[in-house]
Amino acid sequence: MGICCSDQKTISLDLSKSSSRKNIQLIDEAYLASFIRSQDKESIRFSFWPNETVKGTKNNGWKCDAVSLLSNGCQKGFNKANQTQNEYGFFDLSSDFVLCEQCAKAAQDSKNLIQWNAYISEDGIKSAFDLQYFILIRNVVNGAGTYQNANFTIQGAFDFTTREITLNKVNQGEEQQISFKGKLDEYLASIRSKYIRRDGAVFQLKLSRNMLKMRKKEQNFDLLYGSLKLSAHNCLLVGPKLDTQWICDGGRSLFKKCIGGTIDNSHQNGKIRYRCDEHNFDLCLECAQYVYMYDQLSNRIQQKWTGFWIQDSKKSEMTFDVLHFAQEKIYGKGEDEQGIFFISGKYNHSNGELKFRKKYLVKSIVTYKGVISNEGKIVKGIWKIKGENEGELEVNGVFELNRN
Repeated sequence: MGICCSDQKTISLDLSKSSSRKNIQLIDEAYLASFIRSQDKESIRFSFWPNETVKGTKNNGWKCDAVSLLSNGCQKGFNKANQTQNEYGFFDLSSDFVLCEQCAKAAQDSKNLIQWNAYISEDGIKSAFDLQYFILIRNVVNGAGTYQNANFTIQGAFDFTTREITLNKVNQGEEQQISFKGKLDEYLASIRSKYIRRDGAVFQLKLSRNMLKMRKKEQNFDLLYGSLKLSAHNCLLVGPKLDTQWICDGGRSLFKKCIGGTIDNSHQNGKIRYRCDEHNFDLCLECAQYVYMYDQLSNRIQQKWTGFWIQDSKKSEMTFDVLHFAQEKIYGKGEDEQGIFFISGKYNHSNGELKFRKKYLVKSIVTYKGVISNEGKIVKGIWKIKGENEGELEVNGVFELNRN
């Protein structure tokens, strides 16, 4: 690819902002002097390339870049500079990117480009990218497509020596850039990369010139019919059964309020529940579904947590059967010197701020606020218990959670 002269000098283009042009090289005056523009002054701006290309010839020859762009390579076979002395091509005059006339016409239709397939994996669930185009030319990366009904662009760069690559994905209309870092295989035909969000969630992006086997894990967390064994209760919950005159313990023992909206026992038409008669414990269908989903996620993606809280100078350890951060929600079950507790709350993955309630079976509710950091491995913050009666002082302290 590129120009034939081995002593060709180039001037590096240093852009402060990340773009697909960051690693394109500016051509010196000798290169420009060898270029003669066509009389018709024809030009083409390709969707996949950042700069306009102009038609012309170059008296010291050039090689067509279609070998890295079109599925069938150069349609005229211009793989050597000495084949193109008097041939017209379309040149990017800010770099040595060039296509012959025939390949330039073909490249305007994205169907003629080398086809890449891609998927992104989140929490073990793989979802396909719909790529409009994706190109690797020299050390420049450019792409565009659709994911989850949002249009995006990909720009980046790679190093031929180490095969390391950076892919910067930006959704249309947004400024936030997500940077995936990874490697190309030795044939430059497959890319594996990943992005670790502030809360520790890992997103893996794979691209390949070949068809990808999704082997998609089941994303359906619908409850199986029949009785359930959930982290929310030690006993088997029998159900589902349509009943009246009962109150869901999801709002009393687990969450700030019942997810299914049961605030009293006035179910005129009945409501589905799962029940433990021995402990008079009930969960509505919606609360059972929520707990079941996080139990399944915890089994799929192991997150082992430990922690402690401090009041004055006293330190108390916390252990967790379940503690999971996913989809900006927090759910957990654990134990400390005060007894068994359940955790439910929310977090903001963009800044790492979180808030959750720790609810003991028979004791006060504790409110925790903090920040998740170090790729989701550490949470630090404060906790407090409001006085139950007027005039009672607030109890507070600090806490820390650590993911092994």
